[in-house]
Amino acid sequence: MAAFAHRKSLPQGCLTLRLTLIHAPVKKENIFDSDFFLNYAETVTDTFLPTSKPLPKSVIMKICNLLKVEHIFLDIALSDKNDVLYFIAEMAAKTGVVENKTMLCGGLNKREDLMSTGIGDGIALPHATAPDLSTAAVFLIRLANPIDYDALDFRPVDIVLPLIIPENNTPLHLQLLAGVSRLCKVPEFLTTIRQAQDSSELWHDIHLLEEQMAFH
Repeated sequence: MAAFAHRKSLPQGCLTLRLTLIHAPVKKENIFDSDFFLNYAETVTDTFLPTSKPLPKSVIMKICNLLKVEHIFLDIALSDKNDVLYFIAEMAAKTGVVENKTMLCGGLNKREDLMSTGIGDGIALPHATAPDLSTAAVFLIRLANPIDYDALDFRPVDIVLPLIIPENNTPLHLQLLAGVSRLCKVPEFLTTIRQAQDSSELWHDIHLLEEQMAFH
């Protein structure tokens, strides 16, 4: 599986983690392990936290608070990762989430260059910050056909959950990643997305699912 190897210095003192790929199978249970995801969350946010215990439930955010029905797109035909990232930026601009789709698309690509946001089980969590954002936005895209996404478990991706976060708001970034990770552990969540008939129904079902979960 993918193992975290070491940190390297980036400009202006930023830190990040590099991955070393070891030729061994990735087990699904490891993909959503709390310590594994904490390491992953540290990597994608360039922020380091203690990994001795999972994130407290009190800081885990419900995604329905930031996911709008008009940000849910079902059975979208996209051929590769680049198409996905461009579509996210285009829809974010079209729905008024951001003003500069070119900047957002660049941020999404830069994030993928660091490490794939394909976390396994057919799910990708592309994310980037935007300077013109007052609050975070969550999108949900169900692809018409799975695509290669360089995922950590090497499986194709059919569910994409883009996160767009205000610049310089790392706590919110981590809260959202933790909330999405928590949902991805629930088989009903993925089944609900894959079987939904329309966006409104899907938003309602996700809202009910989050309400049933043990958030505090």
